[in-house]
Amino acid sequence: MAGIVRRASRRRTWPYGISHITRHVVHDVLRYDWYFVKKDQLGAERREAILQIKALLPDFAELGAQHGFRFVLLLHPRTVLESIEGTYLWDFDQLLADAEPARSGIEVVDMLAYCRAHRIMIEGNAIQYYWRRDGHFNTEGYAVMGRAAASELLARELVPALQ
Repeated sequence: MAGIVRRASRRRTWPYGISHITRHVVHDVLRYDWYFVKKDQLGAERREAILQIKALLPDFAELGAQHGFRFVLLLHPRTVLESIEGTYLWDFDQLLADAEPARSGIEVVDMLAYCRAHRIMIEGNAIQYYWRRDGHFNTEGYAVMGRAAASELLARELVPALQ
């Protein structure tokens, strides 16, 4: 399939995964980011990725309809900075606008907006939901996201209520 990024073999990624020296060379000397994209090309790569995602959304919605389910786009903050600032670092605002349910049959559940509305993962408390070392959600963060997603899906009647 054209345009799909394939993971490198485990053998080739092993030195990167265990070596801080390799990471230093990759990021500081060669100037690649975590996605192995040159830093000066990141903006163009992100814009291209957003365009590809946008192009695929209606296909996913149609595929879901063919198989008896609704496609739901669930967006969530990826970093503590996104949670604190209340905005996505990628161009997800435009992605949300283009995935409007009335136009494309796609329901959008924006977990960042949910968190802001419920004062979860905001400035003052956001850090408690992320691992300090790598910035991913910690156990509490994943639990909050799970409960919030369930709440939104149930409120919109996108999943049946449990008895």
